[in-house]
Amino acid sequence: HKKKEGFFKLSQSFIRAGSFYNPNGEVIDITTTSVYSTVAYGEYGINDGLTAILNAPIFVRSTINNQESTVDGFVIPGDELNAIGDIQLGLKYGILRDRAFVLAASGMLKLPSGENVGGETELLQTGDGAWGFTGLVHASYSFYPVPLYFNLFGGYQWRGTADLEYEAGTETVDYDDAFKWGAELGWTPNEHW
Repeated sequence: HKKKEGFFKLSQSFIRAGSFYNPNGEVIDITTTSVYSTVAYGEYGINDGLTAILNAPIFVRSTINNQESTVDGFVIPGDELNAIGDIQLGLKYGILRDRAFVLAASGMLKLPSGENVGGETELLQTGDGAWGFTGLVHASYSFYPVPLYFNLFGGYQWRGTADLEYEAGTETVDYDDAFKWGAELGWTPNEHW
């Protein structure tokens, strides 16, 4: 973004699933679990080449619904956790900023600000409890005057270790690093969309 210009949004999303990964990476089948996230996101131009980025899950609600046996009616009570999520702070630098082609690099620091063990069951999370860093290279092309653009990105995500502090004791988890890549296609029909 240009200096003192930016993009800001407040979003709401939710996910419902019939299984989840426990801290050991095993898939655990359950009837229903949900995660509701309210996220503040912003990009702000520090100067004409450097942009600051904030991705902050300011409210995350994680739930497990009651489970009732179809055989004897026995009910396992549900659970909930309400907290902030893992906040990300970053910078993006425009390396090449030709009119149609843009090449940029970004770095995002992930803070372990969410809860990695929560609720009465100690199964719920709003974050993974580990520091992390993701470095990406972005290549974008605008098909102007057609209001269409294409973006490719790739890089590496480092994830540290986290201490999961349960009532019964503490477990240390060493998360795997990952290569990240993706693509985006965008269309701007007018100034409002």
